Amino acid sequence: TVLYRLEGSPSVRGTNSFSDVAQNKWYTNAVIWAAQNGIVNGLDESTFGTDSSVTREQMAAFFYRYAENILKADVSARKEIESFPDYDKTAGYSKECLSWAYSVGLINGVSNGSVTYLQPKSGATRAQISTVLMRFCENIVPAAPETPEA
Repeated sequence: TVLYRLEGSPSVRGTNSFSDVAQNKWYTNAVIWAAQNGIVNGLDESTFGTDSSVTREQMAAFFYRYAENILKADVSARKEIESFPDYDKTAGYSKECLSWAYSVGLINGVSNGSVTYLQPKSGATRAQISTVLMRFCENIVPAAPETPEA
């Protein structure tokens, strides 16, 4: 919803393909728009995960895909994430997204005092999402190429 609003809440065409996204809710158009623009894929073909917490790896994927598909930003930067002790818990789809988000400073590891973890499957807290959004708006959005006015 935040990325949809950042884009100016564009009108959407087409239908909602997710069985757990109710029609005419405050988020319905945002989900349709995000799915149509390759920002979200859902938990599977017919389930979005409306009542699920967003994980850190999902959050990285949303911002990566928005930067690539909507902003047409350069998303080629990478930083090694394999050294995190919980790297093996990272889903295949999110490895590139997390590596990019880590390299551009959107996300950092989470320290327990002696070890820093990636925590890809952990639910992203409101504070983490707010911080990533702020960093994204300050560092990625201004660097995106200008699109000509229609």
